Amino acid sequence: MRLAQGLLMSSLLCAGAGATGTMPLRIGVEGAYPPFSQVGPDGELSGFDIDIARALCAQMQTPCELVQQNFDGMIPALNASKIDAVIASLSITAERKQSVDFSDKYYKTPGRLVARRGSLPDASVAGLADRRIGVQRASSYDRFATDSFVRSEIVRYTKQDDAFLDLASGRIDAVLCDSVAAHVGFLSHADGADFAFAGPLFVQPEYFGEGAGIAVRKGDTVLRDKLNAAIAAIRTDGTYTTIQSRYVDFNLYEDAPAAHREQSGLLLGYGNSLLRGAALTLVLALCSLGLALSLGVAGCAAKLSRWRMARTLATVYTTVIRAVPDLVLMLLVFFGGQVMIDRLLAQVRHDAQVDIDPFVAGVATLGFIYGAYFTESLRGAYLAIPTGQIEAAVAFGMKRSTLWHRVLAPQMLRHALSPLLNNWLVLIKSTAIVSVIGLTDLTQRAGLAAGATHQPFLFYAVVGLVYLGFCAASEGIAAVIQRTLTARGLG
Repeated sequence: MRLAQGLLMSSLLCAGAGATGTMPLRIGVEGAYPPFSQVGPDGELSGFDIDIARALCAQMQTPCELVQQNFDGMIPALNASKIDAVIASLSITAERKQSVDFSDKYYKTPGRLVARRGSLPDASVAGLADRRIGVQRASSYDRFATDSFVRSEIVRYTKQDDAFLDLASGRIDAVLCDSVAAHVGFLSHADGADFAFAGPLFVQPEYFGEGAGIAVRKGDTVLRDKLNAAIAAIRTDGTYTTIQSRYVDFNLYEDAPAAHREQSGLLLGYGNSLLRGAALTLVLALCSLGLALSLGVAGCAAKLSRWRMARTLATVYTTVIRAVPDLVLMLLVFFGGQVMIDRLLAQVRHDAQVDIDPFVAGVATLGFIYGAYFTESLRGAYLAIPTGQIEAAVAFGMKRSTLWHRVLAPQMLRHALSPLLNNWLVLIKSTAIVSVIGLTDLTQRAGLAAGATHQPFLFYAVVGLVYLGFCAASEGIAAVIQRTLTARGLG
């Protein structure tokens, strides 16, 4: 019992969430769309969108927090109150206006097709029949390509850089995207030397709207009006022009080239960023382990209980949790849980706010998932102990605490060590799914580095080696424990 309480306290300390009455303005940004938004080797966000966001916050004299989020999760995160605004080159379209409100535009550029030189002599609908066209999922280009190139195969990507990587490798025939992002993010790289723009400019207002704007929640006219005033102010005082000149030497309303800065240093300068991601991944896994063990002990006790209700609840827990995919549970906790909390708080106090941190959501989800597996592992270990030993200990008048420490716990550890180790190794690998909710773990940082440098094999190979190191170290620790148990006659 003391062990369970200790593990529960440690897991709660790892995953403690806080509620604040006054929070900074949370702005959703992507970090994988150069030159508008990217993550540098130092792990810091930069780009036109990023500097515009900071300039607007300074103009409004409002403290801001930039929240990194996958592009296709921006609007869901906004409507779930995870963020307060989106500055991520989001086109102002009639379709999006149905779910969010927009500020005035802050830039506008046309879309273009990018393909290998000479490979698309005819970029019409007929000429692109049976061709594979890459687009960023949930973007305006996704909708336009789906409706327009009906005889083509549309391939959707979470990040724009992934589409460029597949184009360079020959997996797709063309990419449809923003012209400036294409030039800076791909054509100006060595990998893009054999590629060029193809076909006409795409500026259809029904798809690409009035330009890129800042999204806010429906009805948040106060924030929208403040942003509009701030946009007008930074255009008037020259701040907008200064920011633009940091990334391009032309007006962002035009389709023109820009320079690309090469990276150097350990892992092209991203070594320290990956190290920080690895440290976060390990802490996340250990905190999840603490929660999972706590739930495993509680679940095991419930399944072995004489109370029918306890056994039923434990069975429902293990059955449901093990049946639902990990990713679904992660999204349910992070987005669905936030909506439920906001609705409950609205019934109590209108201005109260509790934000589910991505780290907390990751720990809670992984802990609950693997708590179900640990429940069965510990239950199996208990059932493997001969009942005669327990009956003999009781007959000798052994106290419950003594029975636990001298008979049950050592033998349960021996029987449960291998399955617990296997579950722990799978838990470590499952931490990679937290990248979908914006936590900058090892996998997320590697993806950003791969997109910025166009070296996916290098960075994902490093990720694989780091996870291999975690697993090898875990197996080494388990071997030491096994030898210790054997020395004590329990192996």
